[in-house]
Amino acid sequence: MKEFIIVDAPDFNKEELQLLFYEKEADFYHPQTKEELTDLMKQHPQAVIIIDYTPADMMRVDKQLQLQRKEANAGSGKEQLTKTELQILKEIALGKTTKEIALEKFVSFHTVNTHRKNIFRKLGVNNVHDAVKYALRAGIVDLMEYYI
Repeated sequence: MKEFIIVDAPDFNKEELQLLFYEKEADFYHPQTKEELTDLMKQHPQAVIIIDYTPADMMRVDKQLQLQRKEANAGSGKEQLTKTELQILKEIALGKTTKEIALEKFVSFHTVNTHRKNIFRKLGVNNVHDAVKYALRAGIVDLMEYYI
């Protein structure tokens, strides 16, 4: 179950937050002081911290939960990515085109394209952006490597 720490809730009252996170099968904490926030961050290091949000921000949280469920299913599900698919996903995340990957690996463009289709199917994504987000969250691509 995903955990969230909510800081400063201007547009929601506590009951609305409880209902929202109950529906999404997620736990949330709503600290009132800096000390409570610090303690919660130590107790729940994997929690997502949302600071000074609006209702639109909560919609993004919903999308993030959906993506994390897809990632959990992809990571622990029936179909795991092969070693080659992981390598190709990393190259895609680093901004290389299908043609560039094919040239580097000495394989056909169509072979790389087939791997790419299989990656998208296994991850349950429809575009490169979502595949890259998965690669970053799963640790396939290091953030420093991604930004360079």
